[in-house]
Amino acid sequence: MKKIILIISAALLALGILGCAVTALPTLLEGEKYMNNIIDKNSEKQEFTFTDTFSGLDISVLSANISYNNGNEVKVSYVTVDKNKKIECNITDGTLNIKEKSGFSFFSLFTLASVPTKIEISFPESYRDNGTLENADVTVASGSLSGDMPHTEKSTKIQLYSGKINSSVAAENFDINVSSGYIFKNS
Repeated sequence: MKKIILIISAALLALGILGCAVTALPTLLEGEKYMNNIIDKNSEKQEFTFTDTFSGLDISVLSANISYNNGNEVKVSYVTVDKNKKIECNITDGTLNIKEKSGFSFFSLFTLASVPTKIEISFPESYRDNGTLENADVTVASGSLSGDMPHTEKSTKIQLYSGKINSSVAAENFDINVSSGYIFKNS
C-alpha cells in the first residue's frame, strides 16, 4: 500500500513539474514581449474627452504610471488589467477630477493586478502656457509621473508615496512630496 501511494505521489509530482515547465516555456522564450501581449489582451481601456473648461486638476490614483502629453483637446486615456479598478473622470465645480476606485479581491493578489495602471492625460497648448489652471493636486500611491504638467497660476501639489517623477512644472507655489523613489530634475 505504501508503494502505491509513493508511486502515485511521484507521478503527481512529475506531472506538476512538467505542467510548470510547459506553462513557463513561452515566457522563457519570448520574455517581456510575451508578458506584454498577455497584459494587452487582458486590459480594460477607457477614454474620456472634455470640451468644458476647468480651472483645477485633482488626480487621486492607487498604482499608476501617469504621463502628460500635448494634444488638441483635453483627453484622459485609462488602461488597467485589474478588473476591480474603476476610474471616475468628470468636471465638478470647475475641477477636472480623475479618481480611481478599487475593490479588494483576494485573487487579485496572485494575478496581473500588480501591473500599474496607465493613465495618459492630453492637454492643449492653452493649458500649458497661459496658466488656465489655478491649482493642480496629484496624489499617487505608487507609480510614476512624466511629461510636462500644465501651468498653474496658484499652486501645484504632488504627493507620490513610492515611485519616480520625471516632469516639468510651472507654478507660483510648488509642493512635492515623494516618500520613496526618485525625482528627475529637468533643466
